[in-house]
Amino acid sequence: MPCKNFVLEEAPAAINSIFAAGDALNYFRPAQADTWYLALSEFADFDAPDVVLRITLQAAAMADEPAVVLRAQTVNSDAEVELHRGSLEEFELAPSAAAVGAVTHSYHLSGVLSSSLRAAKDAKAVKVRFNSEGVMSSQFILRSRGQRDLFCEALVSPLAEPESGTVRFSTQVKRKPYSADESIGF
Repeated sequence: MPCKNFVLEEAPAAINSIFAAGDALNYFRPAQADTWYLALSEFADFDAPDVVLRITLQAAAMADEPAVVLRAQTVNSDAEVELHRGSLEEFELAPSAAAVGAVTHSYHLSGVLSSSLRAAKDAKAVKVRFNSEGVMSSQFILRSRGQRDLFCEALVSPLAEPESGTVRFSTQVKRKPYSADESIGF
């Protein structure tokens, strides 16, 4: 039976992103990594199985206009957080979203918080991407105790469109060492 030995200095195999090369993506990258953590923290009290988080990315030309809007509502209360264009280092709408000026995706709040809140707290850099089907990828560069930083990507599937009557939900987290010579857009 063949056996593979690992050497301590051997780099792990690269993990491919869930999004195919050339996919039209909507994405943003906060200028300060803790911006995403603070935005998500506003919804921590709402964390229940049936709470929906709606994330809207909208065209914003001026620095003081909201580019990303997060909303959650329960029977008793609701919350909204706006990330203004000036707080984002990068912001891009796919051509289809730019044509209409905005795109909104819905997720179970518990899925977003459980997959991203802890990593967002410890992150040095954050990038949040959405494909055309609404799958959300939160990418984090995390500090590590070793010489290399860590890359963590959390994926959350959106809720299905209301007409279909089905709900898709999954969370997946990938971790790998990240070196400065790799490029994920940070």
